[in-house]
Amino acid sequence: MGILQELSARFRPDKVKLQLDDIQALILRSRPEPYVGIHSMIHVDEPAG
Repeated sequence: MGILQELSARFRPDKVKLQLDDIQALILRSRPEPYVGIHSMIHVDEPAG
């Protein structure tokens, strides 16, 4: 089983709730220099409210 299939089996989109403030906080928070991080992408099919 590949990593994407394994994650898909564990991930329950009906149980995950993200607020815009939660997403913005991760982006806008100051970080130490030098900073090493990872990139992630999300796709919103039907935004609510």
